[in-house]
Amino acid sequence: MAIIDMKQIKLRRRFYLLCIVIVIGFIWGYNFFKIKSYIKEYKINDVLVKEKYDKNLKSYVYQFIYNDEDYVFALTKDYSWKRKLVKKIDVLANDDETCLLVKSNEINFYPLCRDKNEQIAYLLVSDKMKENFSFWPSISYSDEVNYNDITIYNYFYHNYYIWNYRGFDYLNTTSNTKIELFDKDVYNPKLIVQTDDYLLVPDYNTNYYFNKVYIINALNGKVSSWDLSKDVYFDSMVLGIIGNEIYLLDKHENVEWKIDVAKKKMTNVGTLSKKGLFYDNEWQKLSLNKIIEKKEFKGLKAMDFVNENGLKAIIMDKTVKIKNADVKIIRKTNESVYYLVDDVLYEYSFGNGEIKLLSKFEWNFNNQNTIFIF
Repeated sequence: MAIIDMKQIKLRRRFYLLCIVIVIGFIWGYNFFKIKSYIKEYKINDVLVKEKYDKNLKSYVYQFIYNDEDYVFALTKDYSWKRKLVKKIDVLANDDETCLLVKSNEINFYPLCRDKNEQIAYLLVSDKMKENFSFWPSISYSDEVNYNDITIYNYFYHNYYIWNYRGFDYLNTTSNTKIELFDKDVYNPKLIVQTDDYLLVPDYNTNYYFNKVYIINALNGKVSSWDLSKDVYFDSMVLGIIGNEIYLLDKHENVEWKIDVAKKKMTNVGTLSKKGLFYDNEWQKLSLNKIIEKKEFKGLKAMDFVNENGLKAIIMDKTVKIKNADVKIIRKTNESVYYLVDDVLYEYSFGNGEIKLLSKFEWNFNNQNTIFIF
């Protein structure tokens, strides 16, 4: 009897030990593979590499330091549990230009270049430096297409919604059509909001405030309407868009709304007596007056674009010159910027360079919140 009891005790101990090992293994595996922000520093040859992953932005951000000068890079990309992703760096120097050719099995780096005292897009380097690059973006253009008063040079896989005062000209590779919404001309459509997958258009048939919106599915151009639970005044300001959620502050009613376009849900997230939500690299609770001062959410992307003495990208508070000419920025995404030069719409990304998309003569005079690109 004692022998049987001892066997049972040993079996129980082994079972408990196995359970403990499984739990520890699960915890280790979860912590090892879960998505988390991190920063790693390491050297490759004479280049210091600062590798960062930001889980909130879902982006890798790199700072390379060579001869006390910075070369920055950012990319929105799925998380990898691996670290020290850069495997090789070649340094090319030519007169005042220096370029780093960064090699990785996980990330496709474009050449990172500096000219004298500033980082520049590799498309701006001299022809002599370009001879060192083994690749070069090549964009094909088909015959121009004219639709109404719009010239289409390249759809480049996009759907375009161009405001025509009563609705939109909807342009894509399949067909070019009109979307009619209103019976009268609307000249100041400042509250049309573009989310990841939709366009939200207030009912401009009303004055001062609206309680109905039109929702356009950006993928197929289908229109639906939504009767809001509350009135929203036209003097409202859009604070930011995250996914398909719009954060809007109604200054007349002193209410901050979170509007989920996909779910057609409207939530009060701030009033004069209840602090509202504001995103400035992290979520904050602020008074509505403070939110009005700040105007719009900050730090939603690892890379931003500005027009300051020419078109520039901003990565880690450092600038990269893209284009010497001044532009009118229309839209920014994680990796691309869309802008007007006179009446011509372009797209720029570091991978593809500058692409000529559309033109419309009226854009010389009226282009505020009238061009939407998906």
